[in-house]
Amino acid sequence: MLRKNKKTKNQTGPKPKVTFQSKAKAVKRITGQPVTELKAGQKWVVENHDGNKKVEIEADSIKQTAYIYKCDNSNIVVKGKLNSITLDNCQKTNLIFESLVAVCDVVNCKTVKVQINGTVPTVQIDKTDGIVVYLNEKTLNTTFVTSKSSEMNIALPEGTDDFKEFPIPEQYVTVYENGKFKTTVSSHF
Repeated sequence: MLRKNKKTKNQTGPKPKVTFQSKAKAVKRITGQPVTELKAGQKWVVENHDGNKKVEIEADSIKQTAYIYKCDNSNIVVKGKLNSITLDNCQKTNLIFESLVAVCDVVNCKTVKVQINGTVPTVQIDKTDGIVVYLNEKTLNTTFVTSKSSEMNIALPEGTDDFKEFPIPEQYVTVYENGKFKTTVSSHF
């Protein structure tokens, strides 16, 4: 049995001060001025767009590239055919483009959508959480290279206006067999 100390039982000290804070305001990620410009006739730079639903690029050469950086809650439409597009550090951003000669690279993004209306040989996804890539009949042979990413889906056309989503596996199993390492997709996919 535990005995109580009567001397300390009735002592009162300062009561801890309890404060309630209101919900913290969201910290704004975008600090610079919005930029949409063609530099040296070769590289489109799109930066710092926040909530802009009408960002457009008019490509006039397949030698041009596009670098889209730190855009939040925006829609970016690329008209014409470019060499490549990089979508870097964007959140809740939609990218729609016609065709690319080389690659569409998505890096350090969260909750983005990419729609391909023409063709692209390769889509690379790196350090991205939450992406849906919408393909069409011409892009069914596109190669996907992914690393350090989660919540990746590919949407294929089904009927006239519908899409069916398919997940890209995030988890693998590697075993050592017959002197070699063998890697397979985890069985829950």
